[in-house]
Amino acid sequence: MAEEEKAPVKAEKTGKYICPVCGYILKVHTPDEEFRCPLCGCEGKKFEPLPEEEA
Repeated sequence: MAEEEKAPVKAEKTGKYICPVCGYILKVHTPDEEFRCPLCGCEGKKFEPLPEEEA
């Protein structure tokens, strides 16, 4: 049985996402599979919701 890919998680509280590799903060939209971090090239599906206290 193939492992299911995770769908992007909504950043419900802040609306921002952070790159787990370089820390780039995305403020505009939910990252999708085609999005790449403009600083390090990390895949958008790896971005994590930015915690409210860090926003």
